[in-house]
Amino acid sequence: MNILIVEDQWLLSSAVEEPVLSLGHEAIGTATTAKEAYELADKAEVAFVDINLIDGATGPEIGRRLAADGVTVVFMTGYRNSLAQASMAPSG
Repeated sequence: MNILIVEDQWLLSSAVEEPVLSLGHEAIGTATTAKEAYELADKAEVAFVDINLIDGATGPEIGRRLAADGVTVVFMTGYRNSLAQASMAPSG
């Protein structure tokens, strides 16, 4: 399965990528901004999307756009108050 990781902190993106690879999936790339995520989206089947990126709280918008293109989206965050933002995005 082709997995896109949308995370702006290198350590966290590595922590997500390691089990993806060990389970036999392919990490097609790590995006740190919305722009990078959209550039890689056409290759993704699943995307792990951080809610708060460098360019703002763009995770829910990225998730909506990826889901509209048929990508299954899994949101992730280290901030409890960000969970409400993810609940406003579509489940995929």
